[in-house]
Amino acid sequence: MARYGYDLGWLFLAAVGLWGMLAWPASAFAGAGGLEGLTYAAILCLLPGVAVVAASVRLRNSSLLVWVILSGTLVRMFLALGGLLAVRHFRPDLDLWYFVAWLLLFYAAMLSVETLIVLRRRNRTASSDSRPD
Repeated sequence: MARYGYDLGWLFLAAVGLWGMLAWPASAFAGAGGLEGLTYAAILCLLPGVAVVAASVRLRNSSLLVWVILSGTLVRMFLALGGLLAVRHFRPDLDLWYFVAWLLLFYAAMLSVETLIVLRRRNRTASSDSRPD
């Protein structure tokens, strides 16, 4: 279970680090609304990542991890689309184009990080399964 916290820590660190790197451009281009959109994008892309990492910890069969990644990608896609529509509806004054840019950056980065985490977990699981008793 300690590994779960370690993997989630890396996921959160990646999200906070990316948010920190993009905070200045977001505020420079779109002001406070840019930071707000950047934060929405981070949350929308971090939640599916947490679910994927949690699911990967629960699985004992490493061959199913590919399905976990695919499912997480689909969930992220629909959550990002739903979030985009919600922001457009509830925050029409927010610059949508900047929000889409932040969302795409977070989408790609968080998908990459979670895939690396899950594949590392798969490699660890496969190597421990192949060891003789």
